[in-house]
Amino acid sequence: MVSKKRTRGIPDEIQKAMIWILNQARAPGQKPIRSREMLKELLRSPKMERLIEDILVLGPSTEAQEKKIGRQLEKWGEPKNHDPLDEVFDWRRLTDAGLGWDASDVVLGLWAYDQKLSVDRERQYPGNNVSRPATMRKALWWWKVHCATGEFRENRIDLQNMTRTHFVWQAAEVFWLADWYESSLGISQDTSGNWAVLAYKPWGNIVRRDAYNNALDENRISPSLNVVYRKDDNGNIAAMELVPKDSGVYRRKPPENSFEWEPSDAAQWVSDNVQAAA
Repeated sequence: MVSKKRTRGIPDEIQKAMIWILNQARAPGQKPIRSREMLKELLRSPKMERLIEDILVLGPSTEAQEKKIGRQLEKWGEPKNHDPLDEVFDWRRLTDAGLGWDASDVVLGLWAYDQKLSVDRERQYPGNNVSRPATMRKALWWWKVHCATGEFRENRIDLQNMTRTHFVWQAAEVFWLADWYESSLGISQDTSGNWAVLAYKPWGNIVRRDAYNNALDENRISPSLNVVYRKDDNGNIAAMELVPKDSGVYRRKPPENSFEWEPSDAAQWVSDNVQAAA
C-alpha cells in the first residue's frame, strides 16, 4: 500500500480560496479573521473540505487543520482586514478614503452599478455565496480610473459595445485587487500594463489602437492583467485572482494551466512574455 505524501504548506487552490474569503468587505472595527473562522468558511464548500482532508493529509482533525491554516495566515503577516479602506462602502465617509465630495456623483453611480452586478449574480446563482459588498478602497479606484479615462463616445471602448460606466468599473477592479494584494498580503502586482491602456486609450479610434498595439509589439509596455472569478461545483465564487488578459491585443495566449497560478506567478508571466506572437 502506497502511503500518501505529506504536503508542505498550503496548496495554491486552497490559498486562492483563503484570499477570496479574506478580501470580503469588513464592518467598521471588525477584527482580522482567525484560523478557526477561516476554516469554517472554507469548509462550507464540499470540494474544499475534500482538498483540506486529502491534499493536506490532515483528515478530519479540526485542530490540525486550524494550525496549518494559521501558519499560512501568519506567513501573510496577519492580513490587515481592519484597514478602514477595506470596510464596507459608506458615502458619508468619503473623505476617509481621501476623496472630496466632488467625487460623489461618479462614486455613487458606480456603487449603484456594482450593486446591480451583485444582484445579477445572485439571480444567476440563487442561494449561493457569489457577492461581496463594495469597499472604500474600491470607491477610491473608481474615482481614480474615472479621472484617467477621459471623454469618449459610448460603445467605443475597445471598439466593442461597452458603456463608460462598465469600463471604469472593470478597469478599477484590477487596480483595487492589486492594491489589496499588496497592502494586505504583501504580494506586489505589476499593473503598469493596465495604466498603459488608460494612457494610450486604444478605444478612442484606430490610430490610438494601432499606437497601443505597436507599443506592445515593441515591448515598451506590458499586457494588462484581468480579474477572473473561479466558481466551485455549486456555482459559488471560490476565488478571485489577477491573470494575464487573453484578447486580440495581447501578443501571446497564457498557458492552459494559468488558472492554477499564484497571483505573483501570473504577474511574472506577463513580465516574461511581452512579445509579438509568432
